[in-house]
Amino acid sequence: MNNIPSGQMTDNEKQYIYNLVKNINSKLSLESGTWYGGGSTLSLAKGLYETKGILHTFEEHYDFYKIAKEFYDSSIYDNVKLYNSSFTNGLKEFSDDFLKSVDLILLDGGDELPNGKHKLSILEYINDYNNSENVQSFILLENKINVGCNLLLHDWSIIEGRGNFIKRYLEDTNNTKFELINIIPGSTGLAHLKKIK
Repeated sequence: MNNIPSGQMTDNEKQYIYNLVKNINSKLSLESGTWYGGGSTLSLAKGLYETKGILHTFEEHYDFYKIAKEFYDSSIYDNVKLYNSSFTNGLKEFSDDFLKSVDLILLDGGDELPNGKHKLSILEYINDYNNSENVQSFILLENKINVGCNLLLHDWSIIEGRGNFIKRYLEDTNNTKFELINIIPGSTGLAHLKKIK
């Protein structure tokens, strides 16, 4: 297998993702934000390869998508389906029945440009988290996924984090459909939630 591309997750976060896939025997996972494909994507791919599951992962920036695609096209992970699209647009292509069969979702995309800057100013996101594509993706999903579906949110512990925007949305709307299972300590925090009703 060729050189593994870069990833942005810590080793603890990557191990947690891999273990979760195995523990729940995931068969169908979705990911927002592939980047180069060597972080969370590879952890999902490895676990799903062993559980005979499939990963659908979305990266809207073509240069990142291209690097990830070249890696996965030459790897053993034929269970990874890559899309050069925003996650929000990609979700609209899936049927409700398909989304009901998803057992694991990782949200870590949208909101950023290739140079690492946000599409909007941090202040705009902090003042109105509904500007976040990550929040909009969550809103599209929250009533379509089944009870028991696992949700991983990166950047949970920092005020400008995409996961943090969803945390604020859940708090402000008194959303009781999701239970916080764990927070994996890391540079920005990875939260594990589960749909309970």
